[in-house]
Amino acid sequence: MKLKQVFIVAAVSMAVSVNAEDGITIPKPNIHGTLRPRYEYAVDDGDMRFQVRDARVGVDGSLCRMFDYKAEVELCDKGSMKTLDVWGRVNFAPQFKAQLGNMRMPFNIGSMRAPHQYLFADRATTDKQVASPRNVGLKLIYSPAAVPLTIEGGVFNSKSNSNQQVWQDKMAAAAKARYRIGDMSVIAGFQSLMPGNVRANHFSGSLTWETSSWLLEGEYVYRHYDGDAAPEVHAYDFMANYGIPVKLGCFNRLSFQGRWDGITDYSDGVTMDDDGHLAITTPAFNRLTAGATISYVMANVRCDFRLNYENYFYHSGVTAPDNDRNKLVAELVVRF
Repeated sequence: MKLKQVFIVAAVSMAVSVNAEDGITIPKPNIHGTLRPRYEYAVDDGDMRFQVRDARVGVDGSLCRMFDYKAEVELCDKGSMKTLDVWGRVNFAPQFKAQLGNMRMPFNIGSMRAPHQYLFADRATTDKQVASPRNVGLKLIYSPAAVPLTIEGGVFNSKSNSNQQVWQDKMAAAAKARYRIGDMSVIAGFQSLMPGNVRANHFSGSLTWETSSWLLEGEYVYRHYDGDAAPEVHAYDFMANYGIPVKLGCFNRLSFQGRWDGITDYSDGVTMDDDGHLAITTPAFNRLTAGATISYVMANVRCDFRLNYENYFYHSGVTAPDNDRNKLVAELVVRF
């Protein structure tokens, strides 16, 4: 609770702060949050549970044209509290920026979307299992004025950011390039992590086509371990979203979603088996997800009520992990 109280006090203090010297007023920060409570029902055995998947509160803003900042904490991620984005950014020019602090590593589509922008209750395998974690580091951002291209790249701590006092002789690195052509975006990414004692390298590619009604997207991620310490991993995601304006009470948009994603046998790079080799922590599976969402969207706030059904397909003889089994999910998303 101390962290929560300190964060709230800091946010309020920043919101009312005024620099009286020379009559300069510091711009007020934007205060925002995302809540995602949900109900899950395991259709095969009748088990059920409630969760608060996200309860995020954050502030961001600019001190002037040259300096930006963001601070965000997770008050309840299925019962645990976490520090998320805590960074400052220097805008050397409109095309070139440097960001220092705790952040998601640039890599794939998932590293671009916050929870209130998700289209499904659960993230795709290309993001949840093998995508970009958060850590402390330095990221550079370059966006040439004459080309619809954004390039991000940086170096980060390789150890867990829960203990940032550990000296490290090996760093993690990540980079992403995004090119936009009309309604289409192309992303290519590279990431090199050290989750344990073995380096894992990732390569990703994706294609997104988006209009006012449709979003079609496909993504592929490849993961390879140095020395072939564990089997290489292939993750993929193909999804579609179709939305239409409606007038139903305060709701003003109705959308329908479908997704096919999957992953081959996956090791987290840390867990070892009885023989001292990297263990498979997620068995290979495919998943079919169908859903519908009714939303209230107005400016920077929104409220979504989402209903998803997830059907998992495992190899014969594989026992489904407790969290990855056929289920029905009803979720409420509030963004303020």
